[in-house]
Amino acid sequence: ICLDNDLVHWKYDKHCFTFAGRASGQNRGVNLRPDYDIGAVSETISIPIGHYLKLGDGETYSVTYLAFIQDEDSGDKQTGRSTLSNIKIYEDPARVPLKVQLYGATVNLPVSQFSMASANGHWQDTIEHLMEVSADGSTVEMDGNAWKYLEFPEVFNVTGPTVLKFTFTLTEEAEGHTICLLPPGDHRSNTLRKDCFNIAGKDVSASSREPYMTETEVDGELVYEYEVLVGQKFIGQVGGLGFSQDNDGIYTNGDKDIGTSSYSNIQIYNLPDVIVSLDGADLAVPNFQHSYESTNQDNRPFGKVPNLVDVSADGRTLTLNGNIWRYFPLAEPIDADSLGDFVVSFDYTPIEFGQHHAICFEDNERIGDHDDPSRNLLDPKRCMMLNDNEDVSNEIYIYGFQPQLKETHRYAISLGSVFNRFDEWKNLVVIQDNDDDKSVGKMTISNIRVVTDLKSCLKDKDFTFEFDAANDCTMDNFLAKVGDLMDLHSSDCAGQDDPLLEMLAFYGLKTEVDVSRKIEMICRNAFERDEYDFYKVLSSDSKHFVPEFLDGGTDWNYLLDLPDTAERILMADELVSNHRLAWPEEHHAFDNCEVGAGMCCWVDQREGYDDQAANADVCYVDMKASRHSAHVKNGYSIYQGDTQAYCKAWAWKPTGGTVSGAHRGNALFKTAFIDGLQGSGSVEQLPGAPLCGCMDRMPVVTAADCVKVTDAGGKVVVSHEPSQGKAYINAAYIEGSGITIDN
Repeated sequence: ICLDNDLVHWKYDKHCFTFAGRASGQNRGVNLRPDYDIGAVSETISIPIGHYLKLGDGETYSVTYLAFIQDEDSGDKQTGRSTLSNIKIYEDPARVPLKVQLYGATVNLPVSQFSMASANGHWQDTIEHLMEVSADGSTVEMDGNAWKYLEFPEVFNVTGPTVLKFTFTLTEEAEGHTICLLPPGDHRSNTLRKDCFNIAGKDVSASSREPYMTETEVDGELVYEYEVLVGQKFIGQVGGLGFSQDNDGIYTNGDKDIGTSSYSNIQIYNLPDVIVSLDGADLAVPNFQHSYESTNQDNRPFGKVPNLVDVSADGRTLTLNGNIWRYFPLAEPIDADSLGDFVVSFDYTPIEFGQHHAICFEDNERIGDHDDPSRNLLDPKRCMMLNDNEDVSNEIYIYGFQPQLKETHRYAISLGSVFNRFDEWKNLVVIQDNDDDKSVGKMTISNIRVVTDLKSCLKDKDFTFEFDAANDCTMDNFLAKVGDLMDLHSSDCAGQDDPLLEMLAFYGLKTEVDVSRKIEMICRNAFERDEYDFYKVLSSDSKHFVPEFLDGGTDWNYLLDLPDTAERILMADELVSNHRLAWPEEHHAFDNCEVGAGMCCWVDQREGYDDQAANADVCYVDMKASRHSAHVKNGYSIYQGDTQAYCKAWAWKPTGGTVSGAHRGNALFKTAFIDGLQGSGSVEQLPGAPLCGCMDRMPVVTAADCVKVTDAGGKVVVSHEPSQGKAYINAAYIEGSGITIDN
């Protein structure tokens, strides 16, 4: 049957459609080749003529004649009988367009299916094998050998961050299954660029297939989720969406009807930009990821699962999983003159340690190795070490604070004053190195800010703020007070909302660690102005007697009755209730007490006191940890549940300026001398351990009672009065006091 505009039949015309006969019908236009039985019930034949005429959206073809051919060249030419009835020409509303999400908008691709050729122009398509689009337009299904493409309504651009995402369902595998993003006006795959992506197929090697994200089996069919990083393959214009299900009949005895698959939920989008705050405005860094230093160092983004740096939807958080050395090129490099004495700040959280973690603000694509110009004229260090678990050379990295696992730390560093021979900021780099098992390691970096001209907005303002028992003088609380002041002076602090950077500028410091030390000094000084020496309040022999008692010695521990010299303890108690006792950090059991907890344990009791029942089983004593008390270099004692002790402990926040930290000496005095020695007659330590000490130097026991220090009446006042000639917040002081120590 033919729909034609003239009476000339040419075998290559797509106006005639052969649907039955003994011969192949190859010379009769389109060969539909269905398998009909002679004398069978009538078959309904539906022919998508617009497809075979390759009519695009809005294009038409004028028809003058309806023609019929029943060809018989043999014998008397009388053989053959057939009828055609109920002929109808119409537009099929059921042939819905394929819906594709293109950069956040839904576009409809008309199902006018065009034949796609291979790169060398060879026609592979079996034109009779049409693709079918689901009723909702989300899925296109392919049967048999087919090389087809659909045209996008408008040409669009693929850039570095572009991703092609889709669901692929494989029902019956053919020789090859491929999806393509074709150039405008070009029906060939992989011509001058890598724009076709192999998904599956008997002739497609595993190494040449795109990596899938997930694989599941649903009702006997394999379903794959793909995210193809097309921007890593090519950059350029796209006009068509191509699908190839190749079946040359190699495995099927020439049967090209074999092969069934579908593509659904097709999306084309850009990975979110990395957003860096540059002087208060958002700087969008394209999410176009490249290997930094070398491809040997980096887990390329083309592994089994693409190992990309995961950028959050708002662009402000970067998450790294496994070994990654990656750089993001800025859209336009920023020269050193524009950056000036620039300051960088960001939040960093190590979730799972790799061998080392770093961030770089680079002017090239290779890590700097020396700052010494005589050793390296071109590439000094540009990277900040965040965590080093393998002792990397500090000639390569700038070292600063290294947080604990799962601890979030905000960095601020004046890189402009640290970098030398620096011409431009070209790349943002993140490193999570792990060479042993490249899947290990996880970290986040967020809220990256760059300030090119950091100035204080509070330095010339008079202000006062204070801290009380419910609000310790710590760095976090201090910065919160500074933030309140910045809000109060919002007109002068317009565009500045980071108290950490304000303090960096206020004092002219280089790093956030310098700010932390400054604040801690201010807060600690407030308490130290009113402190007493721990040893001297208890004994005139300050260098020997009290230290020896804390190790478990002196007649205060050994004699059956408490000596008269111990009356000084009661006199000291009156002083301690209103004054701070210094922590005896010169004692070997109390120095470098970073654990933030101390304890006393007794194994005996003087007669005449209410019975102080043991509250703990002793597990072991590590004499190496308490070697100065044990007077041996090494050794340990293991207890098997047959030794008990009474233990009492206290804890504090290790940072200076907290009530618990400032009064930990008072807690020690209360525990060791008032409650222990005077109150219950408790004496004697476990062999090889001090009587009292930092928790890491004490015996390991099953339990301990607790002591808590409060100072309800005290408050720390911070004052800055440049109008009175007091130009810096260098000191604070305490008003009032009411120290209580409760069990």
